[in-house]
Amino acid sequence: MANVQKKRHWGKTFSREIDNIFAVARKSEAEMMIFFSDSPAEILKDCIARSNVRQIVLDKNDYEIMDHVEELSEMSEDVEVHIL
Repeated sequence: MANVQKKRHWGKTFSREIDNIFAVARKSEAEMMIFFSDSPAEILKDCIARSNVRQIVLDKNDYEIMDHVEELSEMSEDVEVHIL
């Protein structure tokens, strides 16, 4: 699992959000990575290219990343894109 936060959030506490994400990762026996970047689509593209990514879950309210949904889903036929 990968979570991308904005750079401005570096060092700030997101304990409840991060704890929930880590709980889902543990339950799914998935690897969890947290990145801080102002270009989340680029981070996700890199994760797809380097890792065995099978699913991407995106926030429908994150308009910046939503502009890249088609491009992300086309990077690998095996990647399922979920929008919540």
